[in-house]
Amino acid sequence: MTRHAMRALFRWHAPSQAQGWQVEARAAFRELISPVVAPAQPFDEAIPSWAAATPGESWVDVALRVRQGDTWSGFYQLARWDDRAEGSRRTSFGPQRDAHARVEIDTLAASAPCAAAQARIRLYGQAAIHSFSLALSAPQPPEPSAPPATGVLAVPPRSQLAYADGAGWCSPTSVAMVLGYWHQRTGQAQLAPFQHQSAIPQIAAPRCYDPNYQGTGNWAFNTAFAATAGLDAYAARLHSLAELAPLLRDGVPPILSIAWEDGQLDGATDSSSGGHLIVLTGLDDEGGAHVADPAAPSIAEVHRCYRADQLERVWQGGSQGLVYIIHPHGWVAEPKGVCP
Repeated sequence: MTRHAMRALFRWHAPSQAQGWQVEARAAFRELISPVVAPAQPFDEAIPSWAAATPGESWVDVALRVRQGDTWSGFYQLARWDDRAEGSRRTSFGPQRDAHARVEIDTLAASAPCAAAQARIRLYGQAAIHSFSLALSAPQPPEPSAPPATGVLAVPPRSQLAYADGAGWCSPTSVAMVLGYWHQRTGQAQLAPFQHQSAIPQIAAPRCYDPNYQGTGNWAFNTAFAATAGLDAYAARLHSLAELAPLLRDGVPPILSIAWEDGQLDGATDSSSGGHLIVLTGLDDEGGAHVADPAAPSIAEVHRCYRADQLERVWQGGSQGLVYIIHPHGWVAEPKGVCP
C-alpha cells in the first residue's frame, strides 16, 4: 500500500491478504475488506476509484465506512460496476443518509470529521480487482501557488458539442482526449479507437454513463473506464497546480474538475458552471494554464489558455482539487511513503 502526499490518497495494486486485506470466498461472491486507513489529519469526504476486469456477466460492488472517534458507521454502497456498454449493471446508488454520513453519487460525505476509513469490495462471477484507490480530504483554505513552467503537451482536441447529446459529456470527452494522447505517445493497440472523435459517443460516453446519476460525470466510473484501456487511472485530490507540474513534466496530462461563477474564469466557454472537467496540458512562465476544454464550440477552440491563478481557484473551490490521473503503468514512479 502506498500513501501519497495529496490530501491523503491510499493505493493498492492487486489488493490481497499480503497487503492486509481480508479475503473471503462466499457463496455468491468473493469479498475483500481493506485494512483500516487513518490519515494524519481528519477528513470528511472519501472518494474511491478502482481498476477491475468484469468478463462475461460479472461485476464489482464497492462500499465504504468511516470512523468518527471510536464509533464506526455501517458500510455505504457507492457503486456497482462493470465495463459493458450494453446490458450493464453499472450504477451508483440512491440516497443513503444517517447520523454518520451520506452518499453523494461518487463521494461519501461525513457529518463530522473522521479519523479512519475502510473499503469493502465484492467480486461477482469472474470479476477481478487490479487496483484500488481511496482519496480522503477535508476543506482547506485556498493557498495560491506559483507553479513552474512545464511546456505544453500535444493532447488531441475533442469537442463534446460535436454531438446533439454531448452537453453533459465533458468528463468522458476529457478522458477520450487523454486516451488519444496516450495512443500518440505509446502506439498501444487498445487505445487506437481514441484517435477518432467518434470514440466519444460510441465508446466513452456509454461506458461512463451512470443511470442513477443520469449522466456521465461519475468520477470513479470515468477512471475505471480509462483503466479498461490498459492504463493506470485513479481519482485524487491535490492542493495546487504546483503539485501537478511534475506530472506535466513527465508527460502526464491530468483532468481537473472545476466550477465557477460569472467573472471567475476569464475566457471560459460559458459564463458559469456548477461542474465541468477539462484537461490541463501545460503551465507557462507568464502565469498561463494551457488546457484542452471539451466545451469549446469547435475543435479549433478546444486548446486555450486560462489564467493559472483563476483556474487554481475554480478547481480548488469547485471540487477540492479533484483530478483524474491517467498514464501507462510504470510511466511515473509511485510517490514515496509506504504506510505501516
